[in-house]
Amino acid sequence: MSDRGADMARTSFDDERLLVEKTDVIQRKMVKLTESFGEISKLVRELHVAAGDPILVENLLKVRANIAPADTRLFTNIAELLKENSLKDTVVSPETLRALSAMPHEARSIAVAAVAAGQLSDAEKLQEIESFSEQLLDRRQKSAARERDEYLKGLAQALVPQAVEDFEQLAEELVEAIRDFLYIYQSQNSFEGLEFYSEHDYASAHRDIRMLAGLVLADFETIFGKVESFLTPPENDSQAGMLANACRALLRFVEGQFGHDGGLALDETNAGFSLELFDAVRYLCTWPSEGSVSEAHRQPSEQLRVLEFGAGAGGMAIGLMAAGFQHVGLLENMNTRLNTLKTNWPSWPIRKGLITEVSDKELKRHQGIDLLAGSIPGYSFARSSGPESRVSGDNHFPAAVRAVRIIKPRSFVFAIVETATFAQHAAYLAEVCSDLTRLGYKVEQIRLVKNDFGIPIQGTQLLLVGVRVSESGTFIIPSLISPVRRPVSEVVEPALIKYETFPEFVERKDSYSHQNRYNLWATAWRRCGSGEKLLPCIPVSQPSKSALAAMLEAYIKGDFYRDTPPQVGEVDDQHFRPRLTVSAIALLQGFPVEWSFEAELSGNVDMIAEAMPPVLARAIGLSIYQALTGTRVDLETAIREPLIDRERIGRPRPERVSLTPKWYTASRILKAAKFMDREDELNKLNPDEAGRALDTYLEELVPMKRGKGAALSRKERAAVARIAAATRLQRDRDCFPTEDSYPTRQDHTVL
Repeated sequence: MSDRGADMARTSFDDERLLVEKTDVIQRKMVKLTESFGEISKLVRELHVAAGDPILVENLLKVRANIAPADTRLFTNIAELLKENSLKDTVVSPETLRALSAMPHEARSIAVAAVAAGQLSDAEKLQEIESFSEQLLDRRQKSAARERDEYLKGLAQALVPQAVEDFEQLAEELVEAIRDFLYIYQSQNSFEGLEFYSEHDYASAHRDIRMLAGLVLADFETIFGKVESFLTPPENDSQAGMLANACRALLRFVEGQFGHDGGLALDETNAGFSLELFDAVRYLCTWPSEGSVSEAHRQPSEQLRVLEFGAGAGGMAIGLMAAGFQHVGLLENMNTRLNTLKTNWPSWPIRKGLITEVSDKELKRHQGIDLLAGSIPGYSFARSSGPESRVSGDNHFPAAVRAVRIIKPRSFVFAIVETATFAQHAAYLAEVCSDLTRLGYKVEQIRLVKNDFGIPIQGTQLLLVGVRVSESGTFIIPSLISPVRRPVSEVVEPALIKYETFPEFVERKDSYSHQNRYNLWATAWRRCGSGEKLLPCIPVSQPSKSALAAMLEAYIKGDFYRDTPPQVGEVDDQHFRPRLTVSAIALLQGFPVEWSFEAELSGNVDMIAEAMPPVLARAIGLSIYQALTGTRVDLETAIREPLIDRERIGRPRPERVSLTPKWYTASRILKAAKFMDREDELNKLNPDEAGRALDTYLEELVPMKRGKGAALSRKERAAVARIAAATRLQRDRDCFPTEDSYPTRQDHTVL
């Protein structure tokens, strides 16, 4: 497929109009068909009530109306189904109604919520949801931690649990060594790929990981048996699959096929942007106890990778980060928005540019990434534009499809404007979806209702979501059983009411003062604005008369926006309506209050209005995460938790330190302490490397030098242990000034 927008439009503009007209006729007929099914089902239910005998009803309809008993039972089930409020105003096909009515009640609630949210569901899709629901119900019997512990301890059979715990602790040492290795030698620029620096002691660090991995492998085979027997797991056994990946990763570390020699991807031919070996071997470490892990995880337990274009003010990036995705790159072309991203979250790998400008070679570096995300600009799809506007360079759909074709991500999500679905563009959007489907994706066009997720603005967020057909999980549109509804006054109050004082501080003689009038207004405005009225829009330009009236009903003056909140002297009575500020508009969109914007007044408003609300990005990210990993995420709980650690906003990215000789000395002491207790075993596994390593460490560090081949004395062992204990804290505090090294602050974004 060509990258040019004109080439994507394989039908003429006249053909497009004809296709859309016929589609609209079918849509109207479908509405009538759904209404007819509902009316018939209601009549059948009334007939049951009147007759009081289901067999009599079946025979009466069979004789009088030529309706088979099976169809009568179907209408009865549909009548029960349509009593659910969530389906009352939804256009549902007869096939979907039939499949829904046949589902078990436990699985039906998830399927009904998905259909009500707009998910197009045939019998096959509903069967996937039913199967997925059954898996979730089964998981309620076991927590993830208990399931995993039972699996490993069951393999150990007669061996005491202590053996497994010792093995896990050794695996944790290996993971810690790999983490240090990544910090020191891995490239810090995600656009370079996961390349490794050849700094001082690289070969030594590489060798030490090989040795430590050898110890872990030896313990594994002592407890569980030969590692090769675990490399081919049975199908549909998630624990066996994770263990198989851990074993493959362990063998790679033992054989030294990592870093310069193979990267850290399970597939060495696609080393790219991947830390799969590191993630896989972590399965062997101690997991959180059962009491700290809920059956339905409130937050993701591992991070997936995302590449995002059109990042804007960071709304989608915040939400995806909160949903468990780690950015390997963000693209944004406008300088003010680029600066906004850098100012607020400096550790993001941000680059200036458009997706249309990224070369095929650069895109290939991200092949196989978990998620490709981005926003499609709406310039080519303005309300007044015609089909000819799509042939301009402002149409980014062709570039997005090209990126999917080259990168082959496991999933994608694109935020698109509502006008792309209008009659003049609907056929073109259908072609885009067809192209993405042909690339091997299940493509969904979904709308998230903003007000359901705590954004008090009318309307929906339109998204294109695709998950690879080969993925075993099921994508389900995020919908809340208990929507998060927040009134306008509650959301914007922190930005608009700045000067309120306690009533007792106002003396009786000052009851008519400006301050008292301000206090009375604040109380009245807070009360009046706490209703269910929503803002129709964010006032980027002059709103229509109807929009202005709707904003006044929500107790906001929407003719324009301003720099500062209302001052005490401006409030003349309790009917005063404040104008929105940039801070208030940001809160309406769900940005953290500390998030700053680096443009001028109108530029900030445009930036915020065009951003995807972070909470919606989190919701869609959690659903994609669930589809890719099979891990159940409790959306009801997760969506109500803080998006990010607000203390980290604006915090400078830690510089990649140049490690000093002091660090290398401390590191050698720690390695010596790890290895000397297993010296005999190391010599059996790899005598040449073990001998060289221990000689190097101990001759340099131990106060009482030993001769070659001599046993290490108790005094020497005690000396190394003391030095190791003293230097571990010093190393972590002084030599690794990373974001994780501040113990007084919790990190809610590393999920």
